[in-house]
Amino acid sequence: GTPDDTPQSELGKKIDRCTVAIVATEEMIDFDLLPPTSVPNWDSRLKEARASLEQNRPLLEEILEEGRSMADSGRLELSNQRTLERIDHLNGSARTVESDLEDQIAQVVALLGRYQAYKREVAEFQKWQDDCLKRTYSTPEECKVNKFLYYMLFFVIRKLMFELFLQRVLHLCLGG
Repeated sequence: GTPDDTPQSELGKKIDRCTVAIVATEEMIDFDLLPPTSVPNWDSRLKEARASLEQNRPLLEEILEEGRSMADSGRLELSNQRTLERIDHLNGSARTVESDLEDQIAQVVALLGRYQAYKREVAEFQKWQDDCLKRTYSTPEECKVNKFLYYMLFFVIRKLMFELFLQRVLHLCLGG
């Protein structure tokens, strides 16, 4: 081949570097490969993947520009066609990863809101429970056992609902 597509060529090296980075980013959001352990973990991985894409965007743009120049030069040698095919494949992979990432970010943003609300409810309940346990009661009315049981039941039901919801959402969102 010509120097344009040899592993030692600058363009070939750039394509290889960018391909490795895109594949690594794709693996960050491949939850069949490594499922998230929690909503915050999912969010963190998506932020890391977005940062990786942004970090490699200038290199991808440079490769695309060199590919356009190569295509415009009119040289139709086989090695140039292979290089252009590699660039097209790289660009397609990057677009797919970016689209998948944006879809997952939209899903996790909605889920994070619910997760934060759930965490606030748990914290409020725990504070109320701690306050109840610190008090000394002289009458059954003061203890308000019914209210305590209500909150306890409410908490348990909400926790179970959220865990089931989270499992369902993670499986649906991540294709599991």
